[in-house]
Amino acid sequence: MEAIQAQSELLCAYISDCLNSITKNDVKILGASMGVALGIYYLAHQTKIFFLRKRLRKRVKELQRQRLKAIQRIQEAFPSLSTRQGDIIALDFPVLRQKLQDGELTSVEVLEAFQAKAIEVHRDTNCVTTFIGDAITRAKGLDSLPKEARGPLHGMPFSLKEHIHLEAEDCTVGVPGSIRAPSARDAELVRILKHLGAVPFCRTNLPQTCLSFDCSNPIFGQTLNPNDLTRSPGGSSGGEGALISGGGSVMGFGSDLGGSVRIPALFCGITSLKPTAGRIPSSGQALDGGLVGVVGVLNSLGLMARSAASIEDCLQQILREDKISLISRDARFCPISWNESRSRTGQLLRIGWYDFDGFMEATPGMRRAVREAITVLQDQGHTIVRFCPPGLAKVGALYTQLVGADNGESTLNLVKNSEIDWTAWAPGYYSFRIPLWLRQKLSSLVSFMSPMSANMLTANEHSWRSAELWELNNYRLELTEHILREWDRQGIDVVIAPGLAMPAQPIGYPAWELPAASYTCVYNVLNFPAGSIPVSKENEKDQEALEDYPGHEKDSVYGWIKEGTKGALGMSLNVQVVGRPWHEELVLRVMKDIESHLECS
Repeated sequence: MEAIQAQSELLCAYISDCLNSITKNDVKILGASMGVALGIYYLAHQTKIFFLRKRLRKRVKELQRQRLKAIQRIQEAFPSLSTRQGDIIALDFPVLRQKLQDGELTSVEVLEAFQAKAIEVHRDTNCVTTFIGDAITRAKGLDSLPKEARGPLHGMPFSLKEHIHLEAEDCTVGVPGSIRAPSARDAELVRILKHLGAVPFCRTNLPQTCLSFDCSNPIFGQTLNPNDLTRSPGGSSGGEGALISGGGSVMGFGSDLGGSVRIPALFCGITSLKPTAGRIPSSGQALDGGLVGVVGVLNSLGLMARSAASIEDCLQQILREDKISLISRDARFCPISWNESRSRTGQLLRIGWYDFDGFMEATPGMRRAVREAITVLQDQGHTIVRFCPPGLAKVGALYTQLVGADNGESTLNLVKNSEIDWTAWAPGYYSFRIPLWLRQKLSSLVSFMSPMSANMLTANEHSWRSAELWELNNYRLELTEHILREWDRQGIDVVIAPGLAMPAQPIGYPAWELPAASYTCVYNVLNFPAGSIPVSKENEKDQEALEDYPGHEKDSVYGWIKEGTKGALGMSLNVQVVGRPWHEELVLRVMKDIESHLECS
């Protein structure tokens, strides 16, 4: 020890002598040299970024040219929709599937009918990113098969959200830096659908990173709502919502990390289902926002169609007992085959409902839709009870903490050096970019205008350590168990809730209304299956009642919603039907009960 101490003293003395020998002039020279070096480094770094962004812009323009040529080829092939094609696209999924099985229609003519309609819808809404080149070859191959060799989804065309992997195709998630990175293989769900005989024919638009419920990105641009071109189709599966609503696809697949198949269903007036994560294979996505391995919030691939009966028929084929063993490449997949007994009508149920989650007030029209849905179900003999799962008001903050547990690092890495889309998610992007110390200061200022936004801004005050993240996840599990115990205690089968806090909003508004997704993101945290189904449309009385809805005086988020809902006459009002984990059949059965009554009324 004495020897080490002596050596340390000698080293300190040497350093002291060196420092004493440095003159003021040396310090000036050293400082100037360091300044020049830092300046050169900064200039070199900025030059590198400049040329990288220039290269990315060139790639974007090249991809846009390729896309335009592919779309023009489809337009030239189908300048207008024929009467027969119009009859084909009007068929609901189960009827169309049966006609293909029976040979009344060929795969090629069905594919061409939907290609023709899809191009028509795309012209109005900009919903398609790519028409899949080998779709016609695949359809011709299916037509050559003998009847006994046909799969249960023989010849059925389907569309895909752009971030779902398709072999040899880019999955950009609207990020220029992801161009020229083709997928090595199909997503597991795509592989299964192809094995069952289905034909993927186009891919659809999404917001950059998928962390928004608008639908815009720097590569493919803004998608519009087919029911009102001034409004958003929702997100993040907004391209699917627009295409299906316009009649250009009979079945689509999107993803749902916080409401991404349910919100477009509401905005566009169609039906969707977010299954329990693991009920259908979900591997093979360029995951939402770069959130690979996120803990506590489970991403699901979901189904989108014009009716609950269509979704039920498709899901039933995917989960057939004789086919389910084919799904072998998804570690999260739980091989639970379709339970026919849960989907049978006739059994009377005990159905809970709520129109306020304790956090965000829904607009008058959205609350009316809940009341109309429960009236329909009560008229059918079901028992209706008011039931809001306990603790829902806390789940929004928990969702933000779990999704942003890395303080946005994964998302920022995904968009690094890429052009940022300001329409869909500027507030989200900047909330990640702002340093933590400044974020805390800003939150006190923001709270004067929007306490909700201030809470979101400070939900993640740092990147969570492992122990803290475990604690958050444990709280999530305890909350889920508490809700299920209360669900059991009250004998609830399913719950009816608002589809969101408000109907379809003008383009650009959703970026400022993120707290409104509290109605949807809760069921990603809890991992409950949830469907969205149209019940009514915004009417004059809803617009008049909007005058009493909170505005900027309470929170700027309410102000945006109130302003954005004005003029939403005729826009769809959906409700959610929520079930226990793994009870998709029962959720769809209740959705069909609502649907059948509305069709008859």
